[in-house]
Amino acid sequence: MATWTHNRGMINLAKDYITHDIIALKLVKEFGPQISRSFGKKWEGLRNVMVKEAKTVRLSPARQLGKRKKKKTLNPREISGASCDGR
Repeated sequence: MATWTHNRGMINLAKDYITHDIIALKLVKEFGPQISRSFGKKWEGLRNVMVKEAKTVRLSPARQLGKRKKKKTLNPREISGASCDGR
């Protein structure tokens, strides 16, 4: 079965799909065992994209203690070296 179109959107979609597939095949060839270890024997952890993943978040020591660094607020005159009124 084949499809013929002059619609640029469909052409780009097909091109991107094929490119994505080739990249995925190269990744599987190179990293197949690591992918299986990370996502399961049949990659169920990768295939089920609707499951919300738990993310591990590392906080800096200052944030763990509830301390935050103050950000310096810059005056526009400090940035450009000129006053705002053009002087």
